[in-house]
Amino acid sequence: HRAYQPGDPGFQFQWYLRSWNGDDVLAGADIAVAEAWDVTKGSREVVIAVIDDGFELTHPDFAGSGKIVHSLDFVNHDPDLALDLQLSDYHGTPCAGVALAEENGLGVVGVAPGCAFMPVRVSFRQLDSDWWNIFHQTGKKADVISCSWGPPPVWSPLPISLKDKLHDVATSGGPSANGCVIVFAAHNYNAPINDPSNSFFEWRSPDDVPGQYRATQEPILNGFAAHPDVLAVAASTSLNRKAAYSNWGKEISICAPSSNGHPLDPEKILPGLAVWTTDNELESPGFKPGSQFTDNFGGTSSAAPVVAGVAGLVRSANSGVSALQVKHILQDTADKIIDPDPDLVLGFRQGTYDENGHSEWFGYGKA
Repeated sequence: HRAYQPGDPGFQFQWYLRSWNGDDVLAGADIAVAEAWDVTKGSREVVIAVIDDGFELTHPDFAGSGKIVHSLDFVNHDPDLALDLQLSDYHGTPCAGVALAEENGLGVVGVAPGCAFMPVRVSFRQLDSDWWNIFHQTGKKADVISCSWGPPPVWSPLPISLKDKLHDVATSGGPSANGCVIVFAAHNYNAPINDPSNSFFEWRSPDDVPGQYRATQEPILNGFAAHPDVLAVAASTSLNRKAAYSNWGKEISICAPSSNGHPLDPEKILPGLAVWTTDNELESPGFKPGSQFTDNFGGTSSAAPVVAGVAGLVRSANSGVSALQVKHILQDTADKIIDPDPDLVLGFRQGTYDENGHSEWFGYGKA
């Protein structure tokens, strides 16, 4: 039996969907999605929301009957999510493509190409009270919510009201009131999700000048990724190892394949392939100028929508399954990849699993 193969030409480069043995890639580093596609490629009845900074909704891989639904814009409050044409790389476009780019014979294909896409545009400088409303509104319509963002490694707990809202959305949100699967990227600082005893942790902001670092001299907590009802997603590489930048900790639920890169030195080339996905071109310059697709996406930003897409497939195959059941299904069926090597910066070895089947690097394994 040969698993289903879509006709989209980019699929042959999407190693995270179907990998092979080659330079910087191993067969088995993928999520084996083609076997799942024999069951379902996703249903339009299942809505995957992507909460991010903007989307090129005119992209041909987001076209199709019933593809885009229930758009929300918390920046301009524009129902069409018309972009500002302010020449920035809208991070939401490649994230959404990873989860649900349409199977249409062109470009790339998403993990769950048949699912509907709910774009939710936000500013990452929203107030805490705004986030309550964003999750409240999104949670009414979405079956899965994908979030490829979070705080740097600082003390960033959630207010009680927002923590409670995420619990409500995860347990009783969604159109069928059996919960939304909430997926969060772990983030890319090679940092702990939660370290109450931290007194010094050095990190580099992606926007900082190379060679200049910041230090956190207080406890570290990423309140979103640490929320007990959330699927916190770390990144593995095309060689089935830890992505060197990937955050880690007891709170990690699962990992998914993405790029590799050094957390402190962006000039250092590390082994591993980046991710092919949709890119901005019509309304902003894009990650790869002059193309509607990029071969250079990555980070836990890409790992999170992989998991969101898998959750969309699970819910498409079994509409009665609750969000928390989906979380357990993904964790229970994860591939226990192992990385015996020490962390490049910190020297830790967390690439194996404890008696509960959990790894601080990979969670319960690879999606």
